[in-house]
Amino acid sequence: MKGVFKLKNISCIETLSIRELSKLSETDLCDLSEKISETSKWIKELSEKFEMALSAKYTEEAKKELNENGDDFGTCHLKKGAHTVTVQIPKKIQWNQEILAQLYAKLPPEDRKDIFKVTYSISERDYSKTSDILRTALEPARSSAYGKIKIIISRKDGATEDENN
Repeated sequence: MKGVFKLKNISCIETLSIRELSKLSETDLCDLSEKISETSKWIKELSEKFEMALSAKYTEEAKKELNENGDDFGTCHLKKGAHTVTVQIPKKIQWNQEILAQLYAKLPPEDRKDIFKVTYSISERDYSKTSDILRTALEPARSSAYGKIKIIISRKDGATEDENN
């Protein structure tokens, strides 16, 4: 499919099969990748702007309705003519880690297991800095798995399209 067509926009992704897409030249794939990134960024900006506009329009009214019902958080349904606007105002709990650690240390073990969720982790950077003895002791607790594979196609600096094909 090399050079068969010029990509004008990302709509070709919808019409081509995965097999056809996989046969595109690196130049075409790079062009598509750049266009997808630009479009994704643009869509994200539009979505954020739209969500801010919805928030500006409905949040205060929703908070007022929730307060009238004795709530600070929750879901309310605003009736707007033929429309219902559902506004969810979630409660986000934050815990002071230092205070929790102090409390955890003071509690008997049987009380700890009922309410605390404790997670242990070691960054790869810190793991690689440990002594051989400690690394050997940590090894049985460590495993690795594939993360999400990411492939990036980019042009060489100063390269022309002919050089890329």
